[in-house]
Amino acid sequence: NYAEAIRPRTNTVNQANLTFLPKEFLGGGHELKAGYRVWMQEGHTDVPTHPAGNYQLTYDRATGANGVTLHHQPAEITTFNFPVFPSNRENWISAYVNDHWQLNRRLTINLGVRYDYDHSFLPEQTKEQGQFGNAGTFARFEGNTWKDIAPRLGGAYDITADGKTVIKGTYGSYNSGMADTFAQTFNQNAVAQTVYRWRDVNGNDNYDPGEVNLDLNGTDFISTTAAANNVFNPDLKRPRQHEVTAVFDRELMANMAGRVAYVYKRNVGTISSVNIKR
Repeated sequence: NYAEAIRPRTNTVNQANLTFLPKEFLGGGHELKAGYRVWMQEGHTDVPTHPAGNYQLTYDRATGANGVTLHHQPAEITTFNFPVFPSNRENWISAYVNDHWQLNRRLTINLGVRYDYDHSFLPEQTKEQGQFGNAGTFARFEGNTWKDIAPRLGGAYDITADGKTVIKGTYGSYNSGMADTFAQTFNQNAVAQTVYRWRDVNGNDNYDPGEVNLDLNGTDFISTTAAANNVFNPDLKRPRQHEVTAVFDRELMANMAGRVAYVYKRNVGTISSVNIKR
């Protein structure tokens, strides 16, 4: 069996949480929580050598004077640098502290803060020689590093002091994390494709060595798509989401309540790719 691409993933996680319940502190009861998580990820997009050849042929359809379609004319060849077995890494370390603070029987406040550290990088790696493209060893590459704090705040108030009518409100900031292949865009040990003009010299409807000038500065070269074309932005900021909620709860009868809620969400810092040469 043959697969176009194989995408193995490795995740190593270590985490712990702690809960502390003091009897009385700052005029109320508390439920204090703290914790951390260390998440080390490695992602691949591996493409082995194609048994039929690491290339794709393109033909033009020629039409005769009488409108009859003639034999497809050889036009272009797209070469691929298979095999590629890239390694892409990302480390995500998080820590949080949260306090569920009950001031009295009517008012409860939730206070929290979360810290996120994300670092993407490419370890040193080696590419094998294929039918097209070159072999090579690529040095370690340091990608983006994000260090951000996300606060959380919430409160609930019993309006009627009987537990039947409550208003609630929250605000939260949420940090988006990186994927394990976040730095893959800049990995030199990744798929690259190059387009050339092709002439089927011997007419066998297949590529044979010598039919294309594979020099990137030669007359047959048309275009290339590879990680070398991508420009790294060291000042890239983390995408985040802000969320605000307001809720009114009222018990209508036993085991039945009515609720009116408002939810506002806003995404900021969405990442996109830009062609800087246009």
